[in-house]
Amino acid sequence: MNVTRRKLWATQLARHAAEDRELLRRATAERQAAEEALRSAKEREDLVALMATASGTALSKAEAWLSALDEPLTEGETGVPDPVAEASPCSQPRVSVAAVIQNLLRLQVEATYAEIKDEVGKMRPDVKAENCARDLNRMVKRGILTRPRTGSYRLAVKESEPVRY
Repeated sequence: MNVTRRKLWATQLARHAAEDRELLRRATAERQAAEEALRSAKEREDLVALMATASGTALSKAEAWLSALDEPLTEGETGVPDPVAEASPCSQPRVSVAAVIQNLLRLQVEATYAEIKDEVGKMRPDVKAENCARDLNRMVKRGILTRPRTGSYRLAVKESEPVRY
């Protein structure tokens, strides 16, 4: 093989290698974007599941309350159901701590760390509420939350979204 032919061959191989590196870079970027979209969709699903659970619970309690108003009371009865007696084992799907935080901030726009910790303690008694700082930091790093002041959090708002006050 002559020298000119070898140089041409080496040049073609270098061009193919550069093209393949660019294809790899693009494929990696596409995969990372798809993974982020999947994470975002899962968080949205958790939030919507929490909202659906809360709405369903509110509806069933309102219906029970309204039906109790229609029934005549017996002597000694107050007409108000006993929440302890009605409590049943939790058969609702478990929602993530991030979904609990997002739902709280969606409802009250801004919350302090103490308020968030209390809400996580109520909604997820199986989780140590003190550990929600880790979830808050992750959500801030991912751009889901912002810290308007030290110890205060709010949902990150895109420029196209209206701000609720």
